[in-house]
Amino acid sequence: MRIKAEGDFERAKELVNTYALKIDPSLRDEVIERCKMMKYPDSVAFVVPELILVKDGEGTIIDVEISCPMDLGAQQLKWAGKE
Repeated sequence: MRIKAEGDFERAKELVNTYALKIDPSLRDEVIERCKMMKYPDSVAFVVPELILVKDGEGTIIDVEISCPMDLGAQQLKWAGKE
């Protein structure tokens, strides 16, 4: 989180090169085969709920309401600025 917050490109690059690029192909292939046997989906998508702050007259947060006012397509378009 610190790397992202500070925009530390070099540390981010080091992190990816250390942990994200070096995989064991045989382990990857085993996972893929197990997922195929289970008929596990290739991708998963879900609607992220919106959190609505409820404030009192003085502006103090007193509660949080959870809302799912749209479907996945509408939410993705909203996030892309194309609503």
